[in-house]
Amino acid sequence: MHEVTPGEGEIIGDSPERTVELLAELDAVHATLSRFGPGRDGADLHIHRAHADVFVVLEGDLTLKVEGGERVVGAGTVVAVPPMVAHGFRNGSAADVWYVNLHMPGTGFGDYMRGLRDKVKVAFDQFEPPADGVGLKPADAIVTAPSPVEIDGVVVVLDDDGTVTVGDQLRINPKK
Repeated sequence: MHEVTPGEGEIIGDSPERTVELLAELDAVHATLSRFGPGRDGADLHIHRAHADVFVVLEGDLTLKVEGGERVVGAGTVVAVPPMVAHGFRNGSAADVWYVNLHMPGTGFGDYMRGLRDKVKVAFDQFEPPADGVGLKPADAIVTAPSPVEIDGVVVVLDDDGTVTVGDQLRINPKK
């Protein structure tokens, strides 16, 4: 099992509005820890064709964008967005939001984030939602509070102490 504590990863971005730390790049999962300041936009609506996008909200409220609207999820919530579900996110609140983002499998997410930071285009499994509406609907996303949630046979757990465990692949210890 790969274990990591926030502060031990690669800083992708660090500003008053946003902090993103790349915690793990394993074949099965790439993981980041992010802090978005009040009102900070994240990603517009997009789909992934070959991997699930999982959000584990540690502190504050994360606003998920889905076709037809938005949904606010709070601390302790695990959201698993399967392939082909259009989604995006932002911090719509007046306080910081902290969350772990898991891409399962990794599909090069770490390189994609570095590319965004360095202003270099990197091919990645992220696309505009289909114009013809083909794809899964928001109801196909798994929203659970509290955890665990199972994604393609891998169980993601947010423990009471803030530890995030991804099957037997990764354990993210709480902030110290």
